[in-house]
Amino acid sequence: MNRVLSLVVVMAVFAAPTAQAQAATPPASAEPEPAPAQPAASEGSPDAGRGKTVKIWGGITLGTGLVVIAASGITWGLRNTAIRRANRQKFYVDEQRLIDRARRRHTTAVVGLGVGTSLALIGTALLITGAVVTQRERRAAFTPVLTPGYAGVAASLRF
Repeated sequence: MNRVLSLVVVMAVFAAPTAQAQAATPPASAEPEPAPAQPAASEGSPDAGRGKTVKIWGGITLGTGLVVIAASGITWGLRNTAIRRANRQKFYVDEQRLIDRARRRHTTAVVGLGVGTSLALIGTALLITGAVVTQRERRAAFTPVLTPGYAGVAASLRF
């Protein structure tokens, strides 16, 4: 939600020009061309840099979590392969060797799934937090306003 609050601050009000002053000056247009609004250093604000940093770390954490989850899936598949090979073995020693391998892979897959899921959730939370911090940038702009009736400054604040 970006709300723009515009305030016009009249700094000086001039009296109506005399006839002699009107003849000496060319007629001014009814609406002067406003100067472009300059944001007050929002790019260098700490919130903008922090939001970008949080988004970067969120992406890294989410990506790492997804890679760990994928590795867990591969390890789970290797576990299943070891169990199938153990069922086809004729000798007890070979069967036990493959069952031990399947148990190690099972533990690795379950731990990897837990760690990967938690990393993915933390990364998602960081991405959301970084997006919110970036959207909350506050900008202030000041524009001089000159018309025949008055001179002033227009202030705009985005919050």
